[in-house]
Amino acid sequence: MRLTPLLLEHATALRCFVDDFHRQGETRIPAFFKKPGWSHEETLEHFNAWERGDPLGWSPETVGRFVPCTTRFLEDSATGELLGVFNFRHRLNESLERFGGHVGYSVRPSARRQGHATTLLRAALERGRDLGLPGLVVTCAPTNEGSARTIERCGGVLRDQYYLETEGTDVNRYWVPVASPMELKIDDLSHPAVVELLEMHFGEMHAHSPAGEAHVLRIERLRDPSLTFWTAWEGDDLLGCGALRELGAKAGEIKSMRTHPDRLRRGAARAILLRIIETAVERGYERLSLETGSGPVFDAAVGLYGSFGFQPGSAFGEYRPNEFSRFFHLAL
Repeated sequence: MRLTPLLLEHATALRCFVDDFHRQGETRIPAFFKKPGWSHEETLEHFNAWERGDPLGWSPETVGRFVPCTTRFLEDSATGELLGVFNFRHRLNESLERFGGHVGYSVRPSARRQGHATTLLRAALERGRDLGLPGLVVTCAPTNEGSARTIERCGGVLRDQYYLETEGTDVNRYWVPVASPMELKIDDLSHPAVVELLEMHFGEMHAHSPAGEAHVLRIERLRDPSLTFWTAWEGDDLLGCGALRELGAKAGEIKSMRTHPDRLRRGAARAILLRIIETAVERGYERLSLETGSGPVFDAAVGLYGSFGFQPGSAFGEYRPNEFSRFFHLAL
């Protein structure tokens, strides 16, 4: 996969991209502002002009609302297919502040539910970082659950919700920070702070689980080659951890998700879970699964997994159904 501006050689791929939407009855493609009748060469000319800050094609009556914008496509490097698009506005005017925000993005219908929307939004965040912006405004309809999950996966926080008369719809407006001091890294589990957090996690899981139903792993088992273990840090402060265990060539399991109790609500769990999902997609997994417990102690974790689209399901792997364990799965 690669991000690319629209190129001359994309003429056929772009027609296929647009046709994919139209076959599904989607005539309006967010983030793609090609006017009917433009040739491919004219489309290129307009996109390049807008990125330079030239309001090419804008009428005298509307040019006051123009803002420079960058359009990029997600291309399958192997097939040349265009899978998605984002449009990043370099600054906001009054209208965009209320609707549209800094970023619009779309994934073609045949390529959805494969993590491409998250890739597009993360790339737009990089653009914002390059311009020195502290964060981006991103909007979506409250009914668009998929887009809301994508925004939240990228660290977005719901700012407000309101009715927009010009569009005749409710709007959710998010703030997505582009810069974070948080560092995620693959860990060898040797740091004393990591050992301390995992020992605390092991003890608490046993304290809140019936005998024989605590499936938390000891540190030595987390060092198994089938597991990849991440930690999240802010400077010298350990924020949390999480692991991905391979369950064959097409599936993985999430293990040892834990946030440090003194550093809650800094986005560590969400960042680690997003990294796990991205890694699973890169490896070609078709499903991610996890086991967790029942009761108030586990409710926050269940809520986090639900926000990423995990669904309740049956036991898997070596687990056996029981009254305490809950199992969740995410199709990738």
